[in-house]
Amino acid sequence: MAEAKNYNEWFRIAKEYERMSGVIEWQRNPKSSYYDSDMIANKLHYLKKIEHSSDSSLLLFHLRAGMIRNLGGIVDPHLYSNCYTGSKILIHDYLKEAVKIIKHLMDDLGNNANTMKREFLTDTIKAYGRTALFLIGGVGFGTTHLGVVKAMLEKRLLPRVICGSAVGAVVASLVCVLDDEELLELLNEVNIDLSAFEKIGSKGSLRRKIVRFLKHGYLFDVNILEECIRANIGDITFYEAYSRTGRELNIVVQSSRKHEVPLILSHLTAPDVVIWSAASASCAIPGLYDSVPLLCKDAKGNLSHWHATGIKWLDSSFQTEKTIVRLSELFNVNHIIVSQANPYIVPFLQPTYCNKNGILFFILKFGMEEFRHRWYQLKEIGFLPNFILNLQKVFRGAIRGDVTIVPSFSKFDYLHLLENPTVDSIKDGILKGEKATWPLLASIEARCLIEFTLQEFYDKMSKAKSQKQVQVDPAAFSAKKRTKSFH
Repeated sequence: MAEAKNYNEWFRIAKEYERMSGVIEWQRNPKSSYYDSDMIANKLHYLKKIEHSSDSSLLLFHLRAGMIRNLGGIVDPHLYSNCYTGSKILIHDYLKEAVKIIKHLMDDLGNNANTMKREFLTDTIKAYGRTALFLIGGVGFGTTHLGVVKAMLEKRLLPRVICGSAVGAVVASLVCVLDDEELLELLNEVNIDLSAFEKIGSKGSLRRKIVRFLKHGYLFDVNILEECIRANIGDITFYEAYSRTGRELNIVVQSSRKHEVPLILSHLTAPDVVIWSAASASCAIPGLYDSVPLLCKDAKGNLSHWHATGIKWLDSSFQTEKTIVRLSELFNVNHIIVSQANPYIVPFLQPTYCNKNGILFFILKFGMEEFRHRWYQLKEIGFLPNFILNLQKVFRGAIRGDVTIVPSFSKFDYLHLLENPTVDSIKDGILKGEKATWPLLASIEARCLIEFTLQEFYDKMSKAKSQKQVQVDPAAFSAKKRTKSFH
């Protein structure tokens, strides 16, 4: 499986492995201590009993009663660790039946019961909650986020709410300005403009970085980064991107001034901010990139500072817990998928890189704990300068999601961590991200299948309503193509 070049090849090998290892018998046996198999079996039996009922009220009642993401423990991670391509057959049967009932209900209600359907969908989506994909950090490893997105998009499991920090913000920006077809084409062809990096060449690159760090305090030229991001996504704002694709982009930034709270920039909080400037600001990790101002666009297309005072902004990935709380407030998010590519965190999350029962992991963990303790002592007595304190904040940026995707990196990969991206390195990063995601797709599907089905029908209703409004009063819908949001 490690040598697979695409999902179909990986899936075929995984299925063969499961057949030979006898795990299929485990799937067929509904019993497990990690979930309530009796309750799920009873739910499935009753749904099958009423699936052809013409009593819409009865269907609505029983659907709402079971609209819980982790009903009976069906998404417990242990249930998806025994085999690569799925879990208990009972769980899959229940989820398929629930989706079947939803589709039957939506078709049965017809066009004459839009109010009832809208109330059911709106209320149920609100109660069920929404999923957000976090693309966290990466530096040179950040290209793996593209592979994570590709794997999820190909299986129609890509959430609409996407949050990025550092290089993850760059990837999130690219994802949220393109529709599904455009995004798949870009990921398959790796049609990314890297001319900004190619102009400076590689000769003397390391020397340039060292001189820049000693002179200015950061390794990379943020102007080159801005040029690259702008070349690929243009001067599009958060609201324009949302109107075009329906994806809800969120980028986390922190003011360079003291006593200011981190901001989540989105189409709700900063609709006129230009995305490339926000992504550049989120990459401004102390020691790597200089901080930059946020830019906004007016009705005539002119760019100006978002704040009249010209405040500069930088990365705020270390505020991820606050970010989750804020996303919950803004978008009703209660389920998080994390793509983690921070090079200083991956070794502690990736068991293939460092065996958690081995001596190496023990030494690393002990060393980090001792380092944090001594660091805290120096901080308390005021011995550490602000620059060092900012670095300390960066190292607090590790979070685990409900599902955490961690690509596997070799020691050799760390030697190329600070190199500029190339087409070949991006292709390699995409494949690493895909390979890390494929074994988790079954778990992600179980967690998101009902949510995305509800959202799909809500979108169809919203589109039908919009088209009806155009027929009745074209002026009333002149430029509004917004995809509805559940908040």
